[in-house]
Amino acid sequence: MFKFIRKFFYLNSFGRTIAKRILTFSILANNPLYRGVYMSIIKRKARELSSALPEEIDIETTSSCNAKCIMCPRSVGRTRPAGIMDRELFYKIIDDCEKIGKKDIGLSIFGEPLVDPYFFQCLEYAKKRGFKVNFFTNGSLLNEEKAKKILDLKCDKITFSIDGFTKEVYESIRVGLDRDMVYKNVNQLLELKKSLGAELPKVDISGILMDKNKEEMEKFLEYWKSRPGIDNVLIASLRNWAGTFDETRIGRLGELSKRNIWRPPCRQLWKGLLILWDGRVSMCCDDVAEARIVIGDLKNQSIEEVWRGRILENLRRLHLGGKQEEIFICKECPRITVWW
Repeated sequence: MFKFIRKFFYLNSFGRTIAKRILTFSILANNPLYRGVYMSIIKRKARELSSALPEEIDIETTSSCNAKCIMCPRSVGRTRPAGIMDRELFYKIIDDCEKIGKKDIGLSIFGEPLVDPYFFQCLEYAKKRGFKVNFFTNGSLLNEEKAKKILDLKCDKITFSIDGFTKEVYESIRVGLDRDMVYKNVNQLLELKKSLGAELPKVDISGILMDKNKEEMEKFLEYWKSRPGIDNVLIASLRNWAGTFDETRIGRLGELSKRNIWRPPCRQLWKGLLILWDGRVSMCCDDVAEARIVIGDLKNQSIEEVWRGRILENLRRLHLGGKQEEIFICKECPRITVWW
């Protein structure tokens, strides 16, 4: 029963829309009784999560990208210096993950991982150590040779970020990429996977709804849901990257970005760690473009030291106390995270 509910409300686009609208309905969200019950649940979960270790660990082997997408801070010049993670630092982080018993990681954050010339060395190292590995990619650099390597190494999951169906719309959003090449690369991976009878990687398709693609989103969904080998097709809402973007520049922000309702503490602070290519750890997934608030540095700290460190502890305390506005990034962020 739980699996059915999760699939409907999390992996189903219609179910996700219903859940978002219910949870952000102003009469419910601003009700004192609802807030009281919700906060008691949040505080209990927060205690459990902060005393445990990160649920998710994402490692950015590179912050470089071969595209300049209109919904990305790159398109408005709001990014930190690009680079590639030192191999010894990567190995240290993997060893650290192993020490705390965390063997499920992501290998992408802000950059395009296949730009990294050492990406497959990282993937192989993690897989040989028994890790489950997932990553996001725009798919433009996934040629046949790389697809075979991914299958050979038994990468666990790939999410392709694709935001348009027609060539015109796709290339007006993902500036610098070739729509036909990307679609060919994804389908080639699916065909290779089928021919080998491989179970891995699981393959998801992710799109972001915006003004440029809203008229063809139905065709987008229909196409990818019909492709054999695709596990999930998810449509995300626009985000303003914690104040980086004007909210009406490319489309309306989603339901979970309403400003006229109460915002609970942000679950990201208890969810996981975002490790940047230079070893620094970003506070928030909406701040990874610039890393304006850094909560630690794995060049000279361990994962556990960052997770239980004073910086993150203070940020959590402010959120639990309803003082998010005192954190300049959170003040500019309209996103509402869900704890239910």
